[in-house]
Amino acid sequence: DCYGNMTCEYCAIISKQKKSRIVYEDDGVIAILKDKPAFWGHTIIFPKSHYTIIEHAPDNILMHLMVIVQKVSFVVSHSLNMQSFSIIAQNGIAAEQTVPHFCYNIIPRRSDDNLYLGWKGKEANNKELDNLAVDFRKCLRQASVKQRNLPPKEPVLKSPEHPQPEKKEEVLKIPPRIP
Repeated sequence: DCYGNMTCEYCAIISKQKKSRIVYEDDGVIAILKDKPAFWGHTIIFPKSHYTIIEHAPDNILMHLMVIVQKVSFVVSHSLNMQSFSIIAQNGIAAEQTVPHFCYNIIPRRSDDNLYLGWKGKEANNKELDNLAVDFRKCLRQASVKQRNLPPKEPVLKSPEHPQPEKKEEVLKIPPRIP
């Protein structure tokens, strides 16, 4: 049980308990074809270590994951002769994350695919945006790359199959976030 009453479908794929169509796999990352694709060739890439949301994943995992996202995106879009692709991370329940394991979705795109992933921007006050940018910069200056990778307050999973990130000294107080 990883996410309330949900079990982790991706951990079951990693442990070969669930069948999938693997397109790429190495020691840290796996990429599979989505069973119910948004568009033909929809591929999901996720770390083999269990991290419910992106904030729980250490930098080295995220860096490796992005390198593989880049390579798989290129191969998928060119193999299918697509014009482009969308890369989507649904991070948390409010972002419509349905599997309790952080991942990237690569969705090949054509201008006539009738798949709408956009949103209409809302009006924003320039002064409020300026203040928000200042606040974000201030918080980001306080956190080094190493400090950002604080482990979750409670482990995501308590099992030997899912090792937890090493505990690091807490410098910046980041409130716990419910995925």
